[in-house]
Amino acid sequence: MKRNCTTVESDILENLATARECWKALQTLHLDEGPIKQVNLIQNALAQRVARDKEQVTKVRQVREDIRRAFRMPGGITEETFVNITCLIVLGAGHDHLRAMIQRDMQAATSTNPFLSEQIISYLEQDLQLLEGDEQRNGTAGQAVALATQGRNGWEVYLRVDGGEAKGARCSKELIFQRRSETEDPGNVQGR
Repeated sequence: MKRNCTTVESDILENLATARECWKALQTLHLDEGPIKQVNLIQNALAQRVARDKEQVTKVRQVREDIRRAFRMPGGITEETFVNITCLIVLGAGHDHLRAMIQRDMQAATSTNPFLSEQIISYLEQDLQLLEGDEQRNGTAGQAVALATQGRNGWEVYLRVDGGEAKGARCSKELIFQRRSETEDPGNVQGR
């Protein structure tokens, strides 16, 4: 039985004595297969770096075996599954919760109710709305707010853009804004 095993299976069976122990170990290994196991195998293979040393052949063989094992799993890797796996791999810092949701949904997927990459796009669009909402609440969104007051010398208009501030004044029907620097005294800004 051990002659027909993959490298991973052989490693698991190496110290087992009876056929029953071998069967249980193989059953446990293969019952754990599915989209998430495929994700982990491909992710680990793509993250592997092979230095030029005495282990280079062994490491590349392991990468090859992991990829082959992922593609041989029941259900097989479809184009859509591979897209989902790639999306999981490329999501960077700050996406831990999103990755967990994707993995949960991939695990729960069935042939009649598959998990599609469009759901990942939908999750990212929802996340983008949250980011934009946070920016607006924190005042970091690229918006302009203008306030106008009428004083002794006519109308004074204050414009706030991207957290900076500008001041302008109106003479007759012409409105000119001058950006106020942090070092400039606000009282020295004049409109024309």
